[in-house]
Amino acid sequence: MVAQVSGLARIGPTVLALGIPLWLVTHTDAPRAMAAWLMLINTLMVVFLQVYVARDADTVAGASRLQKWTFLVLAAACAVAAFSGDVPAWAAAAVLAVATVLFTLGEIWGEAARWGLRYELAPENAQGQYGGVFATGDALAVIAGPVLVTTVPDRLGAVGWLLLAVLFTGSLALSGPVTRWAVRTRVPAAPAAEAAEESNLQGAPSATAPQQ
Repeated sequence: MVAQVSGLARIGPTVLALGIPLWLVTHTDAPRAMAAWLMLINTLMVVFLQVYVARDADTVAGASRLQKWTFLVLAAACAVAAFSGDVPAWAAAAVLAVATVLFTLGEIWGEAARWGLRYELAPENAQGQYGGVFATGDALAVIAGPVLVTTVPDRLGAVGWLLLAVLFTGSLALSGPVTRWAVRTRVPAAPAAEAAEESNLQGAPSATAPQQ
């Protein structure tokens, strides 16, 4: 459940990479070259702010908090983008620039939260197994994301953007409960596996943990 909810945040970067440029060209009066400038804003923010704004993702509580901020700003970004359709060119460009800043914050926070939850919730002796399962959370964003972010706003206009905002708002409502559920039901590392790992770190022969 945590993987699926976290994966929904990856629809945000897809909106920025596909949905926003298509919307700019087909539904706004903003200069077409503005699409490239929006990508530049995104790139510069990721380069210079990623470490700073994602510094709290090294604990489950911190990552969960960042994930809530992720869905909040993604919903706000969609709502802002909805106002760029029927305004003058300069206003459309300004509105889309603000939306890009919000989408980029969602991208940075979302990736940090995703990796924080993926590693901190998994037992130390089963990181590979849990990581493989966690990767299934990408399915919806990868398969349905491009179609969703290009079709819904294009067909429904501002209403389509508001529907995307509802999607992220629903994800926000799910984020906290599923993370708390994962913490309550987390399987601790087996004592034998922990002892073997400690022995390996100390350079001592390690006993093979019995398979369960």
